Parts: sequence; C-alpha cells; structure tokens
Amino acid sequence: MSVLALAPMPFLSACSSDPGRAVFEKAEKSLSDGDADSALKQYGYVIANNPESAYAAKSQYKIALIYNRYIGDRKKAMEAYSALFFLYPGTAETTEAREDLASIYSVMGEHRLAIEQYQLLLNEKPSDYDKFQYAIAMEYIMQNDFRQARVEFTELLKRANADLQPQINYQIANTYYIEGNLAEAADGYEKTAARFPDNPAALDARLGTAKVLSESGKLALALALLKELKGKYPNKGAIGIMMDSLQTRLDEGPGSKKRAVVSEKEPLRD
Repeated sequence: MSVLALAPMPFLSACSSDPGRAVFEKAEKSLSDGDADSALKQYGYVIANNPESAYAAKSQYKIALIYNRYIGDRKKAMEAYSALFFLYPGTAETTEAREDLASIYSVMGEHRLAIEQYQLLLNEKPSDYDKFQYAIAMEYIMQNDFRQARVEFTELLKRANADLQPQINYQIANTYYIEGNLAEAADGYEKTAARFPDNPAALDARLGTAKVLSESGKLALALALLKELKGKYPNKGAIGIMMDSLQTRLDEGPGSKKRAVVSEKEPLRD
C-alpha cells in the first residue's frame, strides 16, 4: 500500500505494546549503521502495517529526513514531507518537518516560501522565537529586501536575548553596507564594536569598518585597522588577502614611488 494513500488514523500511546515500536527501533538501528535503504523499508513497513501506531508519524518524518539529508533527493523528500503533513497533522514531527522545509526552500532560492514556513514556526514553536525571527530577517537579506530585513531585525531586538543582540546589530549594519550606504554602515559597525567589545561580532564589525574605509578611499586607515585585526580575527587568511590588496593599491596609487618609477619608463607622447 502506498504511503500517500493511507488515511489518517488515531494514535496509540508510545508504549511497549505499540506494534510499530519494534520495527521502528530496527529502522533506527539501520540508519545509525549507515544502511539508509534498509531503514527506508523498515520505516515504510511501520506506516503501511501499523498506521495507528505512535511511531507512524515518526517513521514518515524519518523517511523524509533520509531523502533530504542522507540521499539528497529533494523531490522525494518534499513528497515525503507533504505526506507527513497530510497523514499526521498537528504532530510534533510536522513542526520539525516545517523547519526542514524552510531550509530546503532557502537553498533553492525560494526565500518567500522559506519565510512562510518560518512565520508558521513562530506560532508553532514560540520557545524558538529568536531563531526563527532571525532566520526570517536573513531570508529577506538573501532576496535583497534590505529595508524589510531591518524591520525584522528591529522587531527581534525587542525580544532577543542578550547573547543574540550583538549579531543582530552587526547584521543591521551589514544591510546598509550591501546597499552601498557606507555612512550608515560605518555608524552601525562602530556602534556594534563599541557596545559589545568582547563579543565575536565586534571583530566582524571592525572588519566591516575596514571595508567601508577601503571603499571610501581611506586605504591607509583601512590597512592599519586590518593590521590590528590580523592577530585576533579567526580567518587570518582572509585578512592577509585584504591587506595585500590594499597594499598593492597604495603602492600603485597616485604619488607612490612605484607609480613614479613606472611613469619614468613610459614613452613620451606628443
């Protein structure tokens, strides 16, 4: 019998007498051993033969998860998630599935659909409000709606825990930088670094300031800031590449000695 053809059934409590439990546990063992094919068959057996089991919804979710994360078959994963929502609405597994779907939509570039899923999750899983509201704001950034991203981040600041606030402030500054509004970006980066000096976001903010200085033509100031960051920033390779680029621009800029030597070798023109 097809998984999609099954009708919703009332659930038994998840106890030792549940007829689906034994096969579900075998499927879990198969999956932990890396045997996804056997796990799929065993989870499918639970659904087909014990649709009233408390493990049926769990099995349907695991089938979707295998196609999504283990096999990488997005089409079959989406079909399995759809079957989960149809057969077992209101279960805990549908909430987990919604988060998976949001991630899939985001990777596919379907940011509007991802936002819809995250917005539903705000109501279904309010304990994770910070995580989902942050994800919504980031989805708006990915679809280049920076104004709405700032609206979402600002809303999040009203309720976010103290640990998340530095990153939120940094991302708000980022939206201005990506837009090309260097003045607002610089202000945001500087305020983030000043307010949260001991948070990793402060290092990112100072790097953002260096980028703003570079794009504003203040190459020497940008290079000096990068030199300060080099020993502190986790990605030292990226800092080194930026420093080399800035140094080259300084060496080849107007009035530089290197530029003067090159100019002397250029043929005279009438």
